[in-house]
Amino acid sequence: MSEPLLNTSVSDNGSELADFSAAESEAPRGNVWLRRLLVLSDSLGITFAWLLTSITMLSRQPWWSTSKLGFLPVVLAVTLATIAGAKLYKARVCSVRAVETATLIRAGAVASSACWLIAGRVGADAVRVSTALTSGVLSFAFVMTFRTLYRAALESARSGGRFTRPVLLVGTGDEAYELEQMIADEPELGYRVVGVVGRAAEAAERKFAAPYVGQIADVVELARASGVNGVIIGSSSLGFRELNRTVRVLLDAGIHIQVSGGLLGINASRLRSNPIGREAAFYLEQVQLTGWQSKVKRALDLVLGTLALILTAPVMTLFAIMVRRDGGKAIFRQQRVGHNGK
Repeated sequence: MSEPLLNTSVSDNGSELADFSAAESEAPRGNVWLRRLLVLSDSLGITFAWLLTSITMLSRQPWWSTSKLGFLPVVLAVTLATIAGAKLYKARVCSVRAVETATLIRAGAVASSACWLIAGRVGADAVRVSTALTSGVLSFAFVMTFRTLYRAALESARSGGRFTRPVLLVGTGDEAYELEQMIADEPELGYRVVGVVGRAAEAAERKFAAPYVGQIADVVELARASGVNGVIIGSSSLGFRELNRTVRVLLDAGIHIQVSGGLLGINASRLRSNPIGREAAFYLEQVQLTGWQSKVKRALDLVLGTLALILTAPVMTLFAIMVRRDGGKAIFRQQRVGHNGK
């Protein structure tokens, strides 16, 4: 999906404005198509799981019986409804793999229980508790597999500039600039900055790739004019009161908001939501492992490392012989700077 160029003009006060209408026209259609593709992917996973369960656990039942193919529409409807009810077709839920996995496990348990309760009412008496549980476990495995393939295909498409979500970047400080650079360097994240909102002088100084479109006080009007429904806020670029006022205004306008934590380079998995009173705050986990964690990690390193060396030894030996035959050195040595500059 090619991305049209943005037409820019300069207003009377020297700020650069952009006409985003052409660039955003394809975004809603792309989002709907992707969601339908994900629903289809889940449907295939659920169908395969039920067919496999039917073959292994309901072998005495004829294929056309209510307990086999006749019960498939019920399994599909209940499981998909449960997945949708858990908001697993929302990007904010699926974007974090651990959250997606945990939510899918809960949705699978609920769907299995619901299918077992419904089975007796629709005449599928052969569907027992064990059958429903087996179907739930297999559904989770197949759905996660298909979602992994879906995620890989989507990331590949996004790397080529397709299916990216247009957003406004609010803030013109150093953090906002770093955010824009990261988004540009990692298109697989799925964002495309189409405009920068903040202070004109700071935007001109830092030379953002996206056009400067206006002041923070006008952010809602700028978002509506651009056709985007989401913004990313570089929190350190705004003062405390300005940040809170801007977030509330955007929320009232129904615009999706992502606020950076001001901790670039810190792994998000180390952040824990830990409010101070009524105020939102994060606790930052230490990097160091506890005593038992260090021992487990060391044991895994030794066991897995040894297995990997044994399995790859024949191939590594072959490569070493080939390198030596070409006149090279099979073992590479080099002095490197280590801990504390040693």
